[in-house]
Amino acid sequence: MIVIAAVLAPSRSPAGDGVARSLPDSERLIQAPEGKRAFAGQIHGRKGIDRLGVRLPSGVARDEVLSVVSPALPGSVTLVGAVPWKGRPRHLVAIVCVGGEASQDRSVCEGGAAWVAVLQRTDDGLQLVARTSEPFVPVSDWSAFPDDGPARSIIQRSAEGKDNQIVGLDLAPYRLFEREDPAIGVRSGLVEGYAGGFGYFESLHLFRRVGTRLEKVFSHPIYLLANSAGSWNEDGTREHVVSERRFSVSVVSKAQQDGSHDLVIKESGTGSLRFVAEWNGTTRQYLVR
Repeated sequence: MIVIAAVLAPSRSPAGDGVARSLPDSERLIQAPEGKRAFAGQIHGRKGIDRLGVRLPSGVARDEVLSVVSPALPGSVTLVGAVPWKGRPRHLVAIVCVGGEASQDRSVCEGGAAWVAVLQRTDDGLQLVARTSEPFVPVSDWSAFPDDGPARSIIQRSAEGKDNQIVGLDLAPYRLFEREDPAIGVRSGLVEGYAGGFGYFESLHLFRRVGTRLEKVFSHPIYLLANSAGSWNEDGTREHVVSERRFSVSVVSKAQQDGSHDLVIKESGTGSLRFVAEWNGTTRQYLVR
């Protein structure tokens, strides 16, 4: 199988468990950037990296992005972001989060939903190229990971799989169809609290441009981390068990008769999990076979 685009594959990525003497010491066992960011936020309370373009490009005003992208009332907006679309001059990918809570560090959308849009910079200002028909609600299916995914209790509390954060734009060249723009990726996250630790779960959602609409066509878990307390030490500290899995998404070079390309979701490092997603013209979704 030939692959033309591979993303998210780290130079070294762990699979399996590691044991640290204490919660602070467990940080060294986390290798993936997703997990490092989650630990920094959950344990150290550090501000997150701006992965949603809250720091807008030069010459782009927040109010203009908001007026072009979102029909929502300004009072319901919690975040506005935009980033240049690499390979598409004068084009931006924008996001407007509505509902939920305003993030303290303004780096993620806490709860709620988000309009996702493509904008073009013109001499007369920003113009809307394409947009989701309604705010995107991040929902993830972890049924393929019954032992490693979020606990059923938190999934039920979060409205049957609704993630509690939108954490980033992912503009790697996911070329799903021949002679079409690459898909636009959005990352969502789910934080799960443990006694003495936490879990963090991240998913990738891909949007295909169809005329003036952005249609979500793919969603799949992409990263999971469990940092849980273990045995007590004699000095009063407590061991922590760290389990981490990370996946890459690749686009297969050979196109199907309808012009679609299959997607391969493969565990990084020494992991053995592998999924293949194919385009289904009836449901207009990529489905894992």
